[in-house]
Amino acid sequence: MADRNEADALFATRRKKQQEEQAEQERREEMSRKKAEMEAEIRRLEEEARRQKARQEEDRRQAEEEARRVKQEAEEAEARARRAQEMAEEAKRKQEEVRREEERRIQEKREEEKRARERAVQEKAQAKQEEAERAEERKREAKERAAEKKAAKEAAKEAAKAEAKKAVKETTMGAGRKADIQPGKKPPVLPLAIGGVAVTVVLVICLVLFFGGKKGGVFGTDCDLMAAKQVLGYDVFYPESFEEAYADGGVYLKYGSVEKGDFSFVYVLGSTQDDMNYMTESTDPTDLIHVMEEYVFGMNDKQVYKMTTESGRDVYCSEYISFDISSITDQEEGVMASTSIMMLPLEGEYLVAVYATMKPSYEEPLEEVTASILDNTMISRNSD
Repeated sequence: MADRNEADALFATRRKKQQEEQAEQERREEMSRKKAEMEAEIRRLEEEARRQKARQEEDRRQAEEEARRVKQEAEEAEARARRAQEMAEEAKRKQEEVRREEERRIQEKREEEKRARERAVQEKAQAKQEEAERAEERKREAKERAAEKKAAKEAAKEAAKAEAKKAVKETTMGAGRKADIQPGKKPPVLPLAIGGVAVTVVLVICLVLFFGGKKGGVFGTDCDLMAAKQVLGYDVFYPESFEEAYADGGVYLKYGSVEKGDFSFVYVLGSTQDDMNYMTESTDPTDLIHVMEEYVFGMNDKQVYKMTTESGRDVYCSEYISFDISSITDQEEGVMASTSIMMLPLEGEYLVAVYATMKPSYEEPLEEVTASILDNTMISRNSD
């Protein structure tokens, strides 16, 4: 019994020891497991800490990189701003320089204009003084020329009258003789008596006629016949109602007779501006006509008209004047006729027609036919 108890006690002791060993084993295993878990947790925490640190480091690096980028951009922006400011200041400086240069140029221009105006005033004053001196000199010379012309005119007038009477008598006595100048050959132009130069009979009885432009009439206006002589080198055409008589220096056409009281004539001549300059330097036909009136008749108060021919040319003529044409008709005296001159200006030349009629009712038809003769002469000239 004692042995059994002892055996039970031993068994119990063993069992207890086994249990204790088993519990200790379990405890150690539990501790090992917990240790392993703890170590794993520690490793996880350490890894997490490491990753966290790495993230923090990356964040710090990125932050630093971003900071550097922002700083660089800020610096670049600041540099651009400084450059823009410098450029703006440079542009402003240049603009200011341009403004000052423009002001300087304007000021210089104003000063130059002022000096120019002052010079102009001085030059004008000087020119005015010189012109006054020249005007005084021209006035003195004009007075001398006027005195010389007046003396020459008086002498020439007397010589012209005598020469004209002689020429007319020779013309009348030579009527019917054909001129020996062939068509196409230029005859001499109208001579003018200035300073002793001979004047033909035409100028002795010259006066300007007003061209009325009426058709028909006793003379007719169809210029079908060509004169034997020429004027200014061009053919003269006239109506068949006229008879061409001998004349020196132009074309002399006559109609009717003194006995019937219808004697009329047209004398066509040519003159150049140089010829006219013997009497006046003017080129105005009105002035030329008045000078011719004054020179021949001692008057220049007749009205001068400008009329237009059928072909559109302007002719100049004045009122009729009653004049003694006895010398032309080879009568002693008392043969009065309405006389006038008609002028067709050309370039540097003039067609001049002196015409007269004893019959008052023939005045307008004679004007018409005279204008037609001049017009047709000019037409023949243009057609050459």
